[in-house]
Amino acid sequence: MTPSARPQDGATDPGETRTIGAMELPAEVVAGVLNRLRRIEGQVRGLQQLVADGRDCRDVATQLAAANR
Repeated sequence: MTPSARPQDGATDPGETRTIGAMELPAEVVAGVLNRLRRIEGQVRGLQQLVADGRDCRDVATQLAAANR
């Protein structure tokens, strides 16, 4: 499958694999990893905003604990 013909993020063709570095992974595994990374990215942005706003340490600690799950 050419890069322009690839399904959108999260969409997979049954049996499709993707090569990442030296590893070949099923497309659904790659999609799951990408979803988790996006979730982490959002949590980190939230943490950055809490710190920038000078929020209470307990709020930051609570958000940190949630980001580690």
